[in-house]
Amino acid sequence: MMPEIVGTVSNVLIQLPMLLAWLVGVVLSLFNWRRQPRISLLTLSAIALLFVELIVSTYLNLWLPITLSNKGWNMGQLSLLLPVIGAGESLVRAVAWGLLLAAIFGWRSAR
Repeated sequence: MMPEIVGTVSNVLIQLPMLLAWLVGVVLSLFNWRRQPRISLLTLSAIALLFVELIVSTYLNLWLPITLSNKGWNMGQLSLLLPVIGAGESLVRAVAWGLLLAAIFGWRSAR
């Protein structure tokens, strides 16, 4: 159990700069909510989606292989599952980046 906890904590520490950037994005979105509610909503939605993806992918990449291995899965079976997980993670990140791009470039009025 201890190696899994160390793996989880080290994964979070590695992601700390990105988590801090997301925190800045949340704060900026909340401060700009009254002036730009759609942009703020898109930004908050994207950051929330990225955060959930980080938590889920941490579980899927660190804990799921150990859990499945303990249930009798062999390396061949696990190696078939990991690309599917990676594709799902990539899809979720692409949607989140799409939301961020829409927040940056969408709904701008010409001045």
